[in-house]
Amino acid sequence: MIVIFLVIGIIALVVGILLMVAPKLLLRAGEVLNRVFSTEDVFFSRRLMWGILLSAAGIYLIYMFIRFY
Repeated sequence: MIVIFLVIGIIALVVGILLMVAPKLLLRAGEVLNRVFSTEDVFFSRRLMWGILLSAAGIYLIYMFIRFY
């Protein structure tokens, strides 16, 4: 169960960083994986906010994993 939270944290961190740094790469990946990841205009219009929130959540989950194990 703990490993699942670590994996979610890492994924959130990577997606958050991609939203802030390379949103076109994430858009292109969304086009390729059209049914897996929804790339809505609203989501990308606020990409910096979502990127910061996802990165913070990822860092927090990784920190909690390292702190307790």
